[in-house]
Amino acid sequence: MLAFDLAHLLAPTEVSAALADSTAMADAVVDVKQAAGVLASILGVRLETKIKAAPQAQLLIALDEDPSILSAVAKSLLVEILGNHGAQIEGIAGWNAHSEQNSIILEGELSQSGLRRCCRSSRDRSALGRIPAKTLLRPKM
Repeated sequence: MLAFDLAHLLAPTEVSAALADSTAMADAVVDVKQAAGVLASILGVRLETKIKAAPQAQLLIALDEDPSILSAVAKSLLVEILGNHGAQIEGIAGWNAHSEQNSIILEGELSQSGLRRCCRSSRDRSALGRIPAKTLLRPKM
């Protein structure tokens, strides 16, 4: 398991600006200001892996607000954010996504390279600390 405490990391105004540039949000029928408020309420992220016949993973994004307004775009938005910051996990676009209480959950099968990436990430936790909060949602240039 790998977990990050991200409470009070993002301001809604920063998130709104980043969402304006998001391809996942481009055709969404979601109020950007409301979506920004939900995403800025992030409390933490947890990645769990389980070794079964095929490796499985669950990525849980814990929020202080109800994420139901993001249900139509949550998966594509999270895949975009991870990809923009070099944290893409192979096959994550095919994982199942749902919200539960105040969480967005993506879960699915891990490829061998995805499992290696998750294991490597758990050893190098310092990378997130080097990312300025205002760029967490912004695409790489």
